[in-house]
Formats: sequence, C-alpha cells, structure tokens
Amino acid sequence: MTTATIRVLALSSLIATLTPLGLMAQGPTIFTIPFGFTVGSKTLAAGEYRVTEPVAHVLQFQGVGRNSANIITSGDEPGNLSGKVTLTFHRYGDQYFFAKMTDSRKGWLLPKSVREKALMEARTSSKPLDIVASSKR
Repeated sequence: MTTATIRVLALSSLIATLTPLGLMAQGPTIFTIPFGFTVGSKTLAAGEYRVTEPVAHVLQFQGVGRNSANIITSGDEPGNLSGKVTLTFHRYGDQYFFAKMTDSRKGWLLPKSVREKALMEARTSSKPLDIVASSKR
C-alpha cells in the first residue's frame, strides 16, 4: 500500500468513528412525553426521556429507573425547525408508536413493528402526532 492510500483509509476510519458523535456532542436531548409509547417491541411509560445516538443509526431512550430502549433506525430527511429536535409518533386509538426523530441536520426513521402493522391493517388511517422539544442541558 502506498502512503497516500493509508492516509485515505485512516481519515475514512476517523470520520466513520466520529460521525455518531454529532448528536452526542450537543449533549443528550431530553423530552417529556405525556403518554405511554412503543419503541420497536418495547413499551415505555409516559415521562422524561434522554435520547442519544451511541452508535450510528441506533437511538437510545433512557428514562427514569428501568425505562429504556435501543432501536436501530435508518436515515431520513432532516427537520425544518432550526435548533429544534422533533419526535414523531403514530397514534392508533390510545396507542402511540415512535416513528422518527429529526433535527435540522439529520433524520432517524424507524421501521414499523409487527404490532403497529397489525393495528394499521385493522384501522384505515394513521394520525401522526408531532412533539417538538429542545434539549434541557
């Protein structure tokens, strides 16, 4: 390998390692969610949650006590509210499913869970509910 190739590989590795720190560098984003909700296959109670991205495309919800969940996401369009982070939930009756998170630079999209898909088939419409919050640092 040439020196130039080694430099390019080293720089690429450094960028790949530091990219997930973008969300964490700003500190965790804290949300107060006034209803119980589902993240992937885990149901979380209403309350305050700290959301971080410990690894690229993985969001971690940490609540008070044992309320926590990790979920693998895919990329999505960034939000259009400068300086704000938006959580989007899909509501089916009185059940809420976390669907995506966006900030002004990036978006995180969750796949629908088996339970949400079943509710979608049973009902004809999804009513998304957007919650906009800024970090409590």
